[in-house]
Amino acid sequence: MNKKIRFAGVLLSALLLISSLGCLVQDTAQTETVKPTSDTSSASSGSVASLPSYDRDAVAVTLGDVEITAGEIEDGYSSYLQLLSYYGMAAPTDDATINEYVQMIVEDLLSAKLPLWKAREQGIELSTEELAAVDVSAHNQADAEYNDLVLSYAAYYTDAGEVENITDLTEQQLADTLVYLNADIKDFYEDDDADIDFYVSDAYDNYYQNALVEAYSAKLKEISDASVVLDQDALEEWYESALADQKELFENDATLYRTHREDYASGLETVPPLYIPQNLAVVQVITLTPEGQVPSEITENLSKMTTLEAEYGNIVLSGGDESRLAEIKEEYSALQESNQKMKDEYFGKEYAHIQEMKERLDAGEDYSSVASENASFLQEQILCYVLDYAYPTVVTDAVAKLNDGDTSGILFDGSSYYLVHLVGKLTPGSTDREPIEDALRNAASTEQRDAAWEEQLSAWEEEALAAAVYHPDAYAYVGH
Repeated sequence: MNKKIRFAGVLLSALLLISSLGCLVQDTAQTETVKPTSDTSSASSGSVASLPSYDRDAVAVTLGDVEITAGEIEDGYSSYLQLLSYYGMAAPTDDATINEYVQMIVEDLLSAKLPLWKAREQGIELSTEELAAVDVSAHNQADAEYNDLVLSYAAYYTDAGEVENITDLTEQQLADTLVYLNADIKDFYEDDDADIDFYVSDAYDNYYQNALVEAYSAKLKEISDASVVLDQDALEEWYESALADQKELFENDATLYRTHREDYASGLETVPPLYIPQNLAVVQVITLTPEGQVPSEITENLSKMTTLEAEYGNIVLSGGDESRLAEIKEEYSALQESNQKMKDEYFGKEYAHIQEMKERLDAGEDYSSVASENASFLQEQILCYVLDYAYPTVVTDAVAKLNDGDTSGILFDGSSYYLVHLVGKLTPGSTDREPIEDALRNAASTEQRDAAWEEQLSAWEEEALAAAVYHPDAYAYVGH
């Protein structure tokens, strides 16, 4: 497959199958001081005055009975130039580059419409229920676009401010909004009869085609998936590869095991953890941190103490006013005393609380009973006790020295107090396969089916490039 097509597919998948009318819709996060615009001047690098009159509805490319119009190519080209502008790149002015970009858009549109072509070729049809779902999806998206468009204009042209629903607008605000919006829509379509209803209908047609393509694509993938059978040898080969990948990854950074495990539990990752690296432990951590910021005077005093230490050392090593040594000691002691007083006031409540917890543990009360005062203290967490960005060094160092079932003494890192209970250190190596065998088979099957589908799409794309019939005169104006 031409790399250019794949590049375009990544960049334009969110642009080509959505109406270029979307340039009327402004980001609703903008303030009302940003004027909505329908300006499409950036869509073309030059004038079409020297070219024959053009028809956006003219058939530019056919693939079987699937058609691509000149307008679709023009819209795709405009969207691509907008994308380039986001990265500070100007529209091309030379014919060679313009033609290259236009061909890239044509190829991407062919790729996007593959499901329609292949579904019709194979006689695949959608049921009444599936067509109804396509219709509902298109209506919902068109309605949402209408809502966003009207509200963006209302925020700029009326005193409505930023509201979430059209129903929040008064009749007068809505009427005033539509005056400006309809004027821009007429300019956009270059049609005095065009208005918001025409715009929404056009948007619906585009969304309907998008949803139709997605529905046929799902049908074709179901057929492709059904042809893929995962045998035991393929499963073993997949498992060994996945295990080797995780082992290399987790041994380089043990904390990635925790991330992978959390992602798998939340459904973000389909492959379960297959390998446990060294130096991991399951812990429960009680953390107490005072509210507010540490008094700035403490830091200021520490800075003064460092200066005094340097001055003292210079006098001792290099000579100087020895009477100053006594003054330095006195000043240093006063700063220490001041800091300790501020620390006692700032950390006193939390220290008293965690000390009371520690006394209960020392008296024989189990960790769960003490920690139950705060549900978060009961949560088991995975920690790397050699180096872990998520925990302070005082915690990881303490865990390294604990035995399974032990609880640390009171730990302090300068801002918080900790009591750490070691549930147990994990045994490094491959995880037990038996409990996750079904998950492994599902993950392997999904990957194999997806790979087969991608291979099928690539083959169809090559076939489409050869089978397409081009009518270049219909879209020669694009980019000029």
